[in-house]
Amino acid sequence: MKFRFKPALLSLALLAGAAGAGADAPSMQAAEAEASVLPKADWAYTVPENQDLESGFAWGAPAAGRLYFDVYDKSVGNGSLIQSFAQDNGPAPWMYDFRGDAVNMSLYRAPVVSVKNGDVYFAAKKDAEQQHTLYAVNAKGKLKWKTPVKLEVDGNLFVRGSGDIMLSTTALDFKTSTVYNFGSDGKLKSKKVVNGAKTFALLPRDYASATGDKLEVYKSADNLDKPLWSYPLQGGLRVAANIRSLESAPAVYPLSGGGTLVEFSKIELKKTTKPGAQVYDPADIDEIRTLALFDAKGSKKWQRSLANDSIVLPADNGFYLQNGQKLELYGADNKLLKSKTLAEKELWLNIASDGDLVLAGKKGQVYVLNPQDFSTVYAVQADPGQKTGTKYSFLYAGKGKLYVHETQKNGAKKITAYSLK
Repeated sequence: MKFRFKPALLSLALLAGAAGAGADAPSMQAAEAEASVLPKADWAYTVPENQDLESGFAWGAPAAGRLYFDVYDKSVGNGSLIQSFAQDNGPAPWMYDFRGDAVNMSLYRAPVVSVKNGDVYFAAKKDAEQQHTLYAVNAKGKLKWKTPVKLEVDGNLFVRGSGDIMLSTTALDFKTSTVYNFGSDGKLKSKKVVNGAKTFALLPRDYASATGDKLEVYKSADNLDKPLWSYPLQGGLRVAANIRSLESAPAVYPLSGGGTLVEFSKIELKKTTKPGAQVYDPADIDEIRTLALFDAKGSKKWQRSLANDSIVLPADNGFYLQNGQKLELYGADNKLLKSKTLAEKELWLNIASDGDLVLAGKKGQVYVLNPQDFSTVYAVQADPGQKTGTKYSFLYAGKGKLYVHETQKNGAKKITAYSLK
């Protein structure tokens, strides 16, 4: 069992400001500032040989002064572990096994971490249990509370800005769907049953969405009686996944100006003239991606095509678009506000909790950019010249805090913390 922690609530903090020049602003063609070497480390932690944090390191969750990672331990033989480091004093982490005393466990969606208090929430069935239980683990790695909950299929687990836990599920007969709202103390605050098979999700700004045969957008997760608007999903059209929030959140982004940005996806098979059943090669499959803006009443204002390898992330009232070495900022009207040609290829774009843009490369380079004008805030190179052959993964926690996972040629692994200046 392998999972990735969802940095819950980060989607609320990741909405960067989009104020800036008009559509006719000149393109910023200058390369990033020359990368400097990393400063003296704040602390370092040697990862035990039997543990793997590398594969999920970039998906770690900074929360309440701590860092949270899923970890695979060969001696345990499963991926049911969480490890947490204090951001300022990492070498003394705690680890928690979600199984507890159980032999077998089935997780219901990925665990979530509350940015508000550092609690970790997960739902699971253990051993011969017939019903799921919702658990809370506090920021010290101790079980805080647990409460039974009826879960069936096709649901989600989120933490809201208030600190409440939103848990949804669809009935096995697909006739109804249920949304639970638990307080951070584990007490059930509300339960909403709606008709139809719908997958509910929490969106930025505490909006909510439901997907089934149509996309529905709600002003608040507290009011699921009537959506603000809906849009049919027909002919294989589906809402794409939010690629920076893992598997559960849809690419539906309410903006500060009242509009909602939605990324759609549609799979098409290339036509074949061969008789009989066909085995399709991946080259025969086309993914058609589009991005659209809906106003507050659900009227589609514009739509644009997206390249298959492009990255779209929301801004405060617009969006960022990365195509290869080109990074662009658009307003809610789909007009270009800023453009920058990146100095390197294959830079992984994300948004830090403080709103800065982060670009990390496989060769050990990290750039932190101002979200409004794309100027360089930090530029560092972990291994100038790539002389050591070390593999790197990065987690930038905002405000100059950078965490680096290194895997050396001999297999030795360590995590190092830096304060960039």
